[in-house]
Amino acid sequence: MGDTVNYLLAEVCYGSIKDGVWSAVTPFVPRPGEESSADAGLVTYKWHGDQTFPYLSQATAESVPEGFKDISSFNKFQKKERKKLQSSFTNDGHEGSSFRPHFNQVMSALELPEECREAAKRASDEIGGTGLLAEFWKDGKYFLLPSFLEFLLFLQSDGGGLLNNVNIVYRTFGEDIHEVAKELNMFKKGMHPCFPGVQLDERLCLSDPHGVFFRNGEGSDGLALAIGTIDKAPRDCNDAVAFYAEKNPHIVVAAGFSQCSEMIKQQFSEKRHAIALRDYWDWWSAHGESDTSGKLLLIDQSKAETEFHAFIDDHVESDHAHIVDVRIASDGSVVPPQESINEVIFRSEPFPAITDRNYFIDMFVRVTKKASAASAAAL
Repeated sequence: MGDTVNYLLAEVCYGSIKDGVWSAVTPFVPRPGEESSADAGLVTYKWHGDQTFPYLSQATAESVPEGFKDISSFNKFQKKERKKLQSSFTNDGHEGSSFRPHFNQVMSALELPEECREAAKRASDEIGGTGLLAEFWKDGKYFLLPSFLEFLLFLQSDGGGLLNNVNIVYRTFGEDIHEVAKELNMFKKGMHPCFPGVQLDERLCLSDPHGVFFRNGEGSDGLALAIGTIDKAPRDCNDAVAFYAEKNPHIVVAAGFSQCSEMIKQQFSEKRHAIALRDYWDWWSAHGESDTSGKLLLIDQSKAETEFHAFIDDHVESDHAHIVDVRIASDGSVVPPQESINEVIFRSEPFPAITDRNYFIDMFVRVTKKASAASAAAL
C-alpha cells in the first residue's frame, strides 16, 4: 500500500528538471492542472520516471533491444525500473521526501476507523481469512475506497430508482475481481464492517459469470471476449474461440468489436446491474501502453440517444487516453482523445478519491449531466 501511495503522489507532485535531476519547486497540487502545475517547465515526478525509462511499441519498434527476447519483455523491465523510482518517491533521501506529510495523510485515510477494526477482523474470518480483502481487513485497512462504497449506497438511496438506469462494469488488468466480489457480497449481507446492518442492493453485487478480453491484432479479427472465465489466453494464441472451447465448453466467446459490444450488454438484466471484465494487459504492454491498445470502451452509435458512457480510470491523462481505447462498436474505428476525454472517459484523481468520501458521488452527478433525463447511464 505504501508503494501505491507513493506512486499516486508522484502523479500529482510537480518539479523542474535540470541535468536529468528532478527537483520539487511547487506546492502540493492534489488535482493536476488547477494551480501552478500549469506553469511552463514543470512536470510530475511520474512523468520524469516515464521519460527516464521509456517504452517501445511492437507496432513501431525497428528492432528488439539487445539482451531482451521481445518488446514485451523490454517494457516489463522498463516498468520495473519506473516502479523503483515512483514507489519510493517520498521515502527518506528521495526526491519527494518534502511531500511525506501528504503520504502520511493518505495512509491515515486508508486506515479503518478504530470502532470498525474488530468487526473487520471477524469479517475477514467470515470470508476464509485468506486473500487480499481478508489481509486488508485484518490489518485494519480499507480495500474498496470509502468514497466508492458511499457511491454505491448513493445509487440505492432513493429506493433503487436511480439504479434502474445505471450499469457498472468493473475493469481490471489483474485478477482482483474475486476479491471485489467478496467485499460486495459481505455488503449485501449487511456484514460490511464499516456499514453494520446496511445491505447493498443485490443488483450492485458481482456474481458469475465474469469475462476476459483477448487481443492479438489491431482489427476486429484480433479481438475476442470470453464470458465464463477471467483466465487469459496466451499471447501466441491464434484462435481464442478454440482455446476457450477446449478449456471449458461452457465458456461463451464473442469475436470482433460489434459482437463483443453486444456480449457486454447481454450480461445485464433487471436483476444484474454490475459485471466485471478483465482486460488484456499483454497487448497494452507490448504496444508501449498506447492509447489504442488499452482497456476497450465500445460505443454503440445507434444507441447515442439512450446510452451515456463514463469510463473512469486514474490513468486517463489530461491530453491522451493512455489506458482506455475508445472505439466505435460497429467498425472498430478509433475515437480520438480530443473527442473522448471528459466526454466518455474521465480521470479519477487518487488523492481526493481517498481523502474525500463524496468524491465519486460528486463525479457521478457531474458527468451524468451530459446525459438527458431519459438516458440509460453505463458507468
